[in-house]
Amino acid sequence: MLATVEADESVLTSKITVPALPAWMVSRQRIGTLIAHAARGPLTAVTGPPGAGKTMALASWADAPQPGPVAWVTLDRFDNRPGAFWPYVAEALRRAGVALPAGLPAAAAGAPEEFLRQFALALAGLDPPAALVLDDFHLISDARLLEGLDYLLRNARSGLHLLVASRMDPMLPLHRYRLAGEVTEIRARDLAFSVPEAGLLLAQHGVTLPAESLTTLTRRNEGWAAGLRMAAMSMAGHPDPGQFVKELDAEDGPIAGYLVDEVLNSQPADVRDLLLRTSILDRVSVELAGELTGEAESGGVIPALAQANAFVQPVGNGWYRYHSLFADILRLKLRHESPRLVGQLRGRAARWLWRNGTLREAVTQAAAAGDWPLATRMAVEDLAVGVLLSPLTGQELAEAFRPMPADPAAPEPPDLIVAAALALRQDREDTGAARLARAERLLGRLPADAELPSRLAAAMLRLTLARRGGDLAAATAAAEQAGSVLGRMPEDMLRRHPEVRLLDLANRGSVEMWAGRLDDAAATLSVCAADACGSCDGIGRRALVEAVRGRLASAGRLGAAACVPPDAGRAWHPSAAAEVALAWVSVEHNRLADAASRLSRAEDALRLQPDRLVGAIACLVAARLRLARGGAGAAMEMIARARRGWSPPPWLDQRLALAASHARAGRGAARQHGPERDEPLIVETLSGRELEVLGYVARMLSTAEIAEQMYLSVNTVKSHLKSIFRKLGVSHRRDAVRRARQLALI
Repeated sequence: MLATVEADESVLTSKITVPALPAWMVSRQRIGTLIAHAARGPLTAVTGPPGAGKTMALASWADAPQPGPVAWVTLDRFDNRPGAFWPYVAEALRRAGVALPAGLPAAAAGAPEEFLRQFALALAGLDPPAALVLDDFHLISDARLLEGLDYLLRNARSGLHLLVASRMDPMLPLHRYRLAGEVTEIRARDLAFSVPEAGLLLAQHGVTLPAESLTTLTRRNEGWAAGLRMAAMSMAGHPDPGQFVKELDAEDGPIAGYLVDEVLNSQPADVRDLLLRTSILDRVSVELAGELTGEAESGGVIPALAQANAFVQPVGNGWYRYHSLFADILRLKLRHESPRLVGQLRGRAARWLWRNGTLREAVTQAAAAGDWPLATRMAVEDLAVGVLLSPLTGQELAEAFRPMPADPAAPEPPDLIVAAALALRQDREDTGAARLARAERLLGRLPADAELPSRLAAAMLRLTLARRGGDLAAATAAAEQAGSVLGRMPEDMLRRHPEVRLLDLANRGSVEMWAGRLDDAAATLSVCAADACGSCDGIGRRALVEAVRGRLASAGRLGAAACVPPDAGRAWHPSAAAEVALAWVSVEHNRLADAASRLSRAEDALRLQPDRLVGAIACLVAARLRLARGGAGAAMEMIARARRGWSPPPWLDQRLALAASHARAGRGAARQHGPERDEPLIVETLSGRELEVLGYVARMLSTAEIAEQMYLSVNTVKSHLKSIFRKLGVSHRRDAVRRARQLALI
């Protein structure tokens, strides 16, 4: 402990001197501002991994004029005891200009409480306060020393500001300081170099990189100061700096050597082994680390490494990741030291990740191991083929399957099903159909209850092909097949994937709409919830059914709901069906510009997920739009496009025919009545009995007279009238007759 307050000749001056700033030092005003702002409080903790720039940041701040004295102590492992620590602190403060009283006990070891009390009393009166910088504070762990420092900091009050640079959170009661708002924490992310700052650092070494290479270098280093500095030194005089950036993680490079020697090899053997084994992962948890080491408890070291800033960073929810360069070096070392172990580790990781509900990462690991049968079976049994077909939600999963061989030697149904889905995703229908047919032949040789997930996926792919090709019979058969398989699947599997039932309902509703059973389609699709099944688009399709039924208010409300993006972070793309429904409503209300915009978005969505029926309805709406604008020839082109390459269902063909008759007559189908109103261009087809009732209405017969003429009950006639009014979008007899005459129905 401190024996006297006079100059202590036994103190190494180098340890209490602020480090000199090197010539290559880059001035970073934002870091200085952070520290200067933090210096208003009692404690500032600057933490980060080795080489993060902690010392240089504090030295740069201390080099600038400060309102009060600044004392500096560079700690080492020999200072981890009160008898070594306190003399350096006292001497650093004294040489910084702090007058410590001569009355401090000469033998403080016998009465440490009195020593600390007098020390705190001396500092408490300072104004402006003294700043004490303790560098490499992570080397201090002695409980007595830490308790004394906490006592000094609390009781010196505003007379002392403590700044510590450490690889880990200082072992002080940070929770108490945080609650009191008395600590400022500057972490690795704050110290990280930005791209412009990295450019300045390279320039100090005479190196200039193209913008793209500079961005790559900074990103790969994650702004790590030491890595950028070593890269700058290595590139000085290098014949091709851009190539150096590409080979940044080379095993014999300076950065690799630093990370191996300073970080990896400094760990105990069991921790080193854990780091190497888990380096195959993009992220790691305690449980997954235990799986890969074979020792459940071993993963507990991961949080400790993160706390120690050993190039391990928490990413939330119990997961961690390695600094990207560190991860690259670890993988190189693993392949070099244990090449046969890599595939085994990836297989174990894949199975663990799948069991724990992270399919995309599981497939990525299986793919990296070259175990495609495992990868495809996981995707099929996870009922993820529908996701794989989605242009956005399936992007990452599809990317994981990208290296898969196109034609495996002895494929199983899951291999062919995934291959078919990937082909359909790339709009290669013929290839997808051929692969699907091979899968169906293999499934046909198995018992009916075998490979149920594969059978369900095959039915969904068959339905997708039918939608794209406009084959109603095939679509109906595929929807029935999917429903049959779904009814035989294990209940626990369906509980884990509730979206599959919703997708089945959406498929059934779509087929019912296609077949012209609009009321049935509306009832089926009403069960689908948009946020529960983003890939099935049930709400968008229901909006389109409502538009076709003439229920414009409902179509507008549902369509708008389907076009609202979900929460940030979730993949999303516009619903083609919803956009077409909203375009239909806009045409009906003469909002022609909005209709055109909606149709354009629908066309974009249909390019991502083709659907012949929705596309044909979009053409019908586009024809009506062109008629409303007086373009009869353009309307005929859209009608021809709607019919091209398939046979539209009768209900749709009738509407196309009516639109064509209007176009041939050279007249628009709309008659504007104010800026936001329009007569409907096409109506839902009236039945023969309804047309007969409408004819009697036009002759001014009463309801009772119509009933008598048609040998019907009055209630039946009223039901027919109600249906006629709904289909024509009117509410009175006179309006119904007028609308029917406009549409050449009577």
